[in-house]
Amino acid sequence: MAAATTKTTPAKTGTKETTTKAAAPEKKAEAPVKDLRSLPLVAKLVEIKKRIPRIPKSQKSDSVKYAYINLDDIYEHLTPAMNELGVLLSINEEAATRHADNGDPVFYTNYIQHTKNGERMVWIYEGDLAMEWINIDNPEDRMSVMLHALGTNDAGPDKAKGSAFTYCLKYYFFELLGIDQGQDDPDNKDNTRPLDAETEYTGGYRNTSNHQAAGSSGGDQKRLTEAQLNRMYKKGEAAGVTPADVDAWILKKFNVSDPGAMSRKQYDDTCTALDRQAASQASNQEGGPV
Repeated sequence: MAAATTKTTPAKTGTKETTTKAAAPEKKAEAPVKDLRSLPLVAKLVEIKKRIPRIPKSQKSDSVKYAYINLDDIYEHLTPAMNELGVLLSINEEAATRHADNGDPVFYTNYIQHTKNGERMVWIYEGDLAMEWINIDNPEDRMSVMLHALGTNDAGPDKAKGSAFTYCLKYYFFELLGIDQGQDDPDNKDNTRPLDAETEYTGGYRNTSNHQAAGSSGGDQKRLTEAQLNRMYKKGEAAGVTPADVDAWILKKFNVSDPGAMSRKQYDDTCTALDRQAASQASNQEGGPV
């Protein structure tokens, strides 16, 4: 309760009049404004996440019959938040995940797809993207991220690379920023199905003249690494194929019961077959989001 003071003033009639005046309340000290630019990088990323609203899906064109979120929808909210807080995202390196026999990096392969409208060449891009978040206000404060990009397109290798980068970044931001994709997202549908045993690699930049014959892993052949097998099974997931179905396909195709004992050619052919099935599945979505 505020304290009261008593003041005596002479009245016009000559008598004394006593009045009571309430003292003004004490002014509370205002909390200092938080300097968000001085936050460490991880805290800035949390603040960025808070600034990303729920992004509604929308139908982008008449040719696509469903609504979805594309990368531009995310950048519309992400870029201003990064600028405000002083955060930069840089793609520092593009590394190949497969190599030719002479050691050259291989980013692109292709195959011929047979459709009801005739044959078409489908290009596949695959690579690892080394990215880095940088705190502009403290450039030594950084966070490294490695993403795996995989994309297909029948309009040329450049379009395949664009598809790979777009999908890779889109789903990374979905996870990083906690964006709700919704149960009706076409990429969340369960399209699990067995891998076609007749799927064959029919093109691409690869010299296989020094590989072992199918069905033989070679006496001095090194076992496939855990990273290579995980990469293969991720391709199966993208194609809607379970790891058990991939193993069964390898057994039927190459008569190899242990996937880790496959030759490099058998491994590459398995990965390419999975890429082909994933591309065929995507082409049946009537031009899904890119």
